Amino acid sequence: MKWIDNVEFMDRVIGLIKRRSTGDSVSFAKKLDMSERNVHRLISDMRSVGFPIYYCTQNRTYCFSDDVKYEFTLKIGDEDLIRIKGGSRYYSELFGFDNI
Repeated sequence: MKWIDNVEFMDRVIGLIKRRSTGDSVSFAKKLDMSERNVHRLISDMRSVGFPIYYCTQNRTYCFSDDVKYEFTLKIGDEDLIRIKGGSRYYSELFGFDNI
């Protein structure tokens, strides 16, 4: 998996959790096209770096216990190539995309 795929994947994971639309671990695994075991590893890894994730048994979905904001910036020289902030993506004209 390319690193940009990892960034887009994490953007998707965080979005699903923020919207409380993951479902249980089996449903979440299907949405992410991965095994249930890997979903548990992913959640564990996210918790270990500080994401406040919990499983809501009432709604049967993963949630954040606090508001989560994140930012990823790739910079080469003086140009911002890719900036992902708070779930919104902005691509530089270098790639020919605007606000996807």
